[in-house]
Amino acid sequence: MHTRLALLYALSTSLVALACDPDGDSQEPTLVPETLASALDAVLDQAVEDGAVGVGLYVSRPGHEPYSQARGLANVATGEALTPDHLIRIASMSKPYLGVLIVKLAVEGKLSLDDRMTKYLPADLTARIPHADSITIYDLVTMWSGIADYRDMDFTIDVLTGDHDKVRDEYTDLIDGLDRSSAPCSVPEVPLEAVTEEIAGCLYTNTNFVLLGYIADRVLYGVDPGPGPREHHHSEAFREMFFAPLGLKSTYYEKHLAPGESFMERLAHGYFTPPPELGDAKLTDVTGWDDGYGYANGGLVATAADVATFQHTIFNQNQIFPIQTLHKKARFL
Repeated sequence: MHTRLALLYALSTSLVALACDPDGDSQEPTLVPETLASALDAVLDQAVEDGAVGVGLYVSRPGHEPYSQARGLANVATGEALTPDHLIRIASMSKPYLGVLIVKLAVEGKLSLDDRMTKYLPADLTARIPHADSITIYDLVTMWSGIADYRDMDFTIDVLTGDHDKVRDEYTDLIDGLDRSSAPCSVPEVPLEAVTEEIAGCLYTNTNFVLLGYIADRVLYGVDPGPGPREHHHSEAFREMFFAPLGLKSTYYEKHLAPGESFMERLAHGYFTPPPELGDAKLTDVTGWDDGYGYANGGLVATAADVATFQHTIFNQNQIFPIQTLHKKARFL
């Protein structure tokens, strides 16, 4: 196993601002200082004034009650106000959850981060990936695989201009994207100033985490990837290992809900203004457009508070997690 256990911490713009107590020391909570609360209120007010439909902010500080506020609308059509209790599709902020699961499986000896991905993925899939037999799980987690992103421009145009009632399938989208990639992305170790647009385009690709999801399914349940519903899915492990123990009662894995689960009534709507070349450049409710939400690269829906709770757990040495020391946890990054 690598001397470093790697956990990708989502490189995406977050609606959550988080400051953790690194030692996990408990203190009697006090209110957020009035001056700080006023400053944060001003940030939210300015965001809406600048054109945001809705924006939420959650700030956790050692020794203080969290700051949790929202401004704007959750639904433009109905005028429903956005609140901290609304759910948001957190997109690539979902990646750390799968990263933690993969690291947990490595700590438990169920896989090695040095394993080649071909050990767990079927040949009809890996045959579409250049140099697949040299790509490790570590490479996938750290975005160092050189595999092109299936969410390319063709995918994006199809989402924006295609059938907006289409229900997408993760495996089908992945295969289509891989088949469009005629050559591997190169990920050479070059100075930052020498990074080209082509190189940058494969330093963060969603394909890595879709493949990691399939690897988790194989290790946990012996399930191979394929189109349509599968008998078991790593969302089950999320619920058992993260959601339930941490009390994440407002976190869901979209497209992989447990029996009886529903969340749409609490979901804040999403909006997009298309560029003029794509048609009518007006604010458009895209909540019902399936752009691949619910996939392993970005499938979670949650409140900001739940996201903060999970993030805190990763770094708080007193929480239940396989790597118990701050020294080892720091090596994740």
